[in-house]
Parts: sequence; structure tokens; C-alpha cells
Amino acid sequence: MINQIQMVQSRGSRGLRLVGAVASVLSFPASQIFSNCDYFPAEFSLVATIKTPSLAQKRSEYIFSVVEEASDSLLLGLRVSKNRLHFLATPPGVGERSRLSFKDVGLDDNRWHTVVLAVTGPYATLTIDCGLPLELKQVQSFPGALSTRGSRFFIGSRRRLRGRFSGLLRQLVLLPGSDATPRLCPASDPGLAELSVPQVLKSTPLQPKDHEAVYPYGEEELLL
Repeated sequence: MINQIQMVQSRGSRGLRLVGAVASVLSFPASQIFSNCDYFPAEFSLVATIKTPSLAQKRSEYIFSVVEEASDSLLLGLRVSKNRLHFLATPPGVGERSRLSFKDVGLDDNRWHTVVLAVTGPYATLTIDCGLPLELKQVQSFPGALSTRGSRFFIGSRRRLRGRFSGLLRQLVLLPGSDATPRLCPASDPGLAELSVPQVLKSTPLQPKDHEAVYPYGEEELLL
């Protein structure tokens, strides 16, 4: 795994980058989260802190996905593309996948951003860096009985190398219930607003004189 994941410090904050030839290095069974109930929560918030390089016009990358292992079908996905953020879901018993696209969000600018996507009934609300919320209404409410049995979470991919997230990921949190924005905002640094950041990524930024294995990488330093 050490050859598949890099820990990188950029603009004074740490994140993880997926590298190597294994797309599924950061993955785990859905049952690891949903141990008492197979169903994905009908109301929830997704919180992510990411740093995304500029993306080509037709390129899109997955921040996370939930995939049914046997059929390789996408149940859920959060995907970033040029100036857009997409939330995808496949309701049970419906052949067509739904997609909500938030436009003109400016996430692929090589800066840290914290996004909160809150889904409640037919509404999806996106808050970026504790700013004004953007709300979209779905044709149908998010399914209240989306089974995750036999599925797997993939962090930074959709189980494939194609569409793998090329940026840095600092936090990724699934929080059942209503909008999580009040738990993060206001924040002194909205682009790095924290809900649950792994301790190894919260440590004091390393300086080259403090650690021999720090290498210059443009505005980034490779720590591991």
C-alpha cells in the first residue's frame, strides 16, 4: 500500500494522493460502516476537503463511489469535473442513473476547498468553503431504501484507474442526518474547515530541516 498512496503537504496542509496501478487501494466493504442496517441513510451529508488540479474539459474524477461488487454497478458517486461537481445515484428498481450537477463551482483551481453536500428528500444543497449554499431539486427524492448489501466503498476512484482522483484528499466524512454545515462553519480558514481529519494529516507542517524525507514538488512537499 505504501507504493500506492502518497502523503503530501501543500500550502501548509496535508493530504493523500493515490498513485500506482491499483485503483482500489483505498476501499472497504459497505458492511464495515452499515453493520446494523444495509440501507444507505435517506438523509445525509458528505463532507470532503480536496485540492484538485485543473481538469481538462471532458475529464471527470471520482472523490468516492459505492459499487456493487458482483455486478460492478455504481450505486452512489461524488465526482468532480471542469468547474462542476456531480452527485450520482442509482435508485433501486430503476435502470436509469440520476445525476445532480452543480455548475460554476470552481473546485479545480489547485487550492484547498471544503465541500458539504447535504441531501434531504428531493433537495441537495452544496456549501463550499462556508459560503452561500447552492440548492438543487431532484425529480425524485433520494431513495429511502438503497441497499448497500454486497457493495464496497472506493475512495478516490470508481474501482478503476480511469476517473481516479488526481488531487489531494484531506478529509471525507459521511454523516447521517441533516445538513452538517453548522458543525464546520464558520471557520477561520473555510477552505480547510474540519469535521473529522485523520490525526496524521493534522500534525504540525513539517519543515525541510525537521525531516530528511521531504522533497520539493512545486508548491507541494512529498512526506511519504
